Amino acid sequence: MYKDTIRGWIKHIDFLIIDIICLELSFLLVYILRNGMIRGALPQLYRDFATVIILVDICTVFFRSSYKDIIRRGYLIELRETIMHCAFVTAGVIIWMFVIKQSADYSRIIVLGMYPVSVCMCYFFRLGWKRFIRIRIREGKQLRKLMVITTSERIRSVIEGLLSPYRDYSVTAIALFDCDDQIGNNIQGVPIVAGRDSMIRYIQENIIDEVFI
Repeated sequence: MYKDTIRGWIKHIDFLIIDIICLELSFLLVYILRNGMIRGALPQLYRDFATVIILVDICTVFFRSSYKDIIRRGYLIELRETIMHCAFVTAGVIIWMFVIKQSADYSRIIVLGMYPVSVCMCYFFRLGWKRFIRIRIREGKQLRKLMVITTSERIRSVIEGLLSPYRDYSVTAIALFDCDDQIGNNIQGVPIVAGRDSMIRYIQENIIDEVFI
């Protein structure tokens, strides 16, 4: 289990780096708004704070599996996961301050103000990076042509699940196993091309790389 978790976040090390950058930028932005422009180095107190942010973020990613299915997440799921991730990081930093008995030395405005700023920054940077990955996937290789074989009752939910924006295949055709009277219609732009009796002939006469049942 732990090997799978480690493999998962190492696979998405790019998102880990993006989150760390966003968290640090959020902290610096709130610090500047609270105390003005930084002249010279940060006080040692807040340099320690910045270091702990990185450590807590890595622990959060490891224990929450924050990047599981991140490429396939929709906007709302990504927003929810970002809110939870930043909440865990903020809570972890607060717990650290209480453990070392220095919570009174830190500005509550900076500590708590960092949370909403980090949510916004992490969310939009994640979306932007996923868009970049999607473009690279589509430009880097030819999309596989996928034919879906299902029933009329399940077709809409199946197509919605397959039409993820981050995919290396193209859903080009639908075959309905339980009826023939919908041939010629389309579901979310994907044509229904065959029924139970004609699907084999369609596959033989057209280019289909994979079949999803």
